[in-house]
Amino acid sequence: MTSKDDRPADAADLRRRAEQKARADEAQPRKTPSPKEAKRLLHELQVHQIELEMQNEELRRAQGEIEASRARYFDLFDLAPVGYFTVSQQGLILEANLTGAGLLGVERRDLVKQPLSRFVFPEDQDIYYRHRKQLFETGSPQVYELRVLRADAAPFWARLEATEAHDADGAPVCRAVMSDITARKQAEEKLAELDRRKDQFLAMLSHELRNPLAPILNAVQLLQLQKGANSVQQKALAVIERQVGQLTHLVGDLLDVSRAITGRIQLYQEQVAVSGVVERAVETARPLIDQRRHELTVSLPPDPIWLYADASRLEQVVTNLLTNAAKYTNEGGHIRLSAQQEGDKAVLRVRDTGLGIAPAFLPHVFDLFTQAQRSSDRSQGGLGIGLTLAKRLVEMHGGTIGVSSTLGQGSEFVVSFVVCPPGAMSLKTQPPSTEIAKPTGPALRGLVVDDNM
Repeated sequence: MTSKDDRPADAADLRRRAEQKARADEAQPRKTPSPKEAKRLLHELQVHQIELEMQNEELRRAQGEIEASRARYFDLFDLAPVGYFTVSQQGLILEANLTGAGLLGVERRDLVKQPLSRFVFPEDQDIYYRHRKQLFETGSPQVYELRVLRADAAPFWARLEATEAHDADGAPVCRAVMSDITARKQAEEKLAELDRRKDQFLAMLSHELRNPLAPILNAVQLLQLQKGANSVQQKALAVIERQVGQLTHLVGDLLDVSRAITGRIQLYQEQVAVSGVVERAVETARPLIDQRRHELTVSLPPDPIWLYADASRLEQVVTNLLTNAAKYTNEGGHIRLSAQQEGDKAVLRVRDTGLGIAPAFLPHVFDLFTQAQRSSDRSQGGLGIGLTLAKRLVEMHGGTIGVSSTLGQGSEFVVSFVVCPPGAMSLKTQPPSTEIAKPTGPALRGLVVDDNM
């Protein structure tokens, strides 16, 4: 309590004047109140006393609620499943909850005024400083992942979500939420390892499947050269040759997609005309289109459109799109293939009147081993890798591919590439030229024997 001598001069003067007035009032004769007036004054005093007691009780109740609320807040703050930190603009820890201290393996009282960077993995310091700088310069929230050192255990992966705030003095501070994401990172690493093993398996499987195909095809062709085969034998050989060709195509796609996934496809780019690519792709897909009795309409511009690309890989893209349209269009359908230049882009469209794609499946249409309709009796169903390979090859050329579809009304695939004006290609980017020796004598037929034992 403040003593009389400690009061300010004006307060002391006020006290002095009040005491003088009180003494003056005491010196004056007082009129004795009547019993009725005294009763009224006593009643007023009692009411006032009760009112003060009720106000005091209300204040005590409000104070208790505030204390309980503060206790709940601190329980939530300290026992939250994530770490909370308040960090100054200089990077010093001003406040931390129990979970945050536990994540760092340090007593909470020992964290105050410690730089948070002390607990950041050395190789991730740049990540921390860059995001802290951006937070205070721009005020925009920062979300990032880095490795954190723990005083009593191995480092762990953490996700930090930081926002800017201000302390009681108005100084900017960082409010950061730290989550331990080590389990998620380990799961991601396991998935990545499984994905790598899958890619290795696909590459090995495609090689192993391709090895016996050439001898089988050669054997069939040798049998076809023999005379005296009856119609049944000739038909059987034709079936074998056709199915081996189909299997060869599937294995080739499987090998290509495994190479694309692992980044082992090499593009031999040169200046090519879109019309030539389209014509060769149509020639390749024509047997399947004719087999299913589809009508194919091809629309090409009168002037050539030039691309800097690998012609064989672009042909593969268009072939896969035409084959896909033929497979998923009921017999007697209509397939339209068009190419045109739109600004600086060459745009190819493949549209069909087929089954269409369900909206739920549309985002996954380019996923590996995924098909909109699976059925064991679909001999032309394929493995679900053609569109995946097409997308990879388009992206390797710097292009884009998209699809739109209405269920029951067909689909349209749109591919676009940046055009290359004639003569714009540098000579340095030309593939090395190869010289083909001219025959010096009569042509000979050779037989290659592949022993896979």
